[in-house]
Amino acid sequence: MASRRHTWHTWHTKGSLKVAKATRDPAGDFVRDARHDQEFPHTSSRQTVSRYLNSYQVRACPEAIDAFRTVWQRFLRWQKRAAKNPWEN
Repeated sequence: MASRRHTWHTWHTKGSLKVAKATRDPAGDFVRDARHDQEFPHTSSRQTVSRYLNSYQVRACPEAIDAFRTVWQRFLRWQKRAAKNPWEN
């Protein structure tokens, strides 16, 4: 199984997705798909990404929405750890 450790520095969607590990799970599928989506928003807003995924043009399936939530939660956990010890990340 791939490592779940992420090397994000800030959540800037496209930038963070480029360095996020594409794990072998639905969250990893989301990361890979988002990396290749030319329309994926360049934003630090969870709400903006959620609106994009739910938009008429995209109509992401519930599994993709859940995968985004997982990716976001992993980022928040990484951010919390990084704030405690920035030299390890």
